[in-house]
Amino acid sequence: MSLLYKFKSKNDMKTIEIAVNEYFTKKYSDDLDARFRKLNQEVLELNEAFENYQGAIDPSDRKRKYEHLKDELGDVQIILTHICTILGVSQEELLINSIVKSKVREVLPNYMKGE
Repeated sequence: MSLLYKFKSKNDMKTIEIAVNEYFTKKYSDDLDARFRKLNQEVLELNEAFENYQGAIDPSDRKRKYEHLKDELGDVQIILTHICTILGVSQEELLINSIVKSKVREVLPNYMKGE
């Protein structure tokens, strides 16, 4: 079954995470050092795409650069998702934990800083 078929047939995050892990582990391995190096490379590309987007004045140029920015966001997201699956952490868990941490910091500004 193709990776694309899995995404179109079931859009729940767990199914996507499993498909990402299977595909990217087979294609690139589950070497965390290599995956983090790739993540850093993709973040640099995202920063460059954002700077180009910010500097675009012409509407058609800005639209093209917006599409490129989205593409780079997707690259970062997919590598981050693969890293999470290697570590056994779900995207849902990370998002919930970050929301909770942000809410708690409204009352306790140093909550979970430096840990």
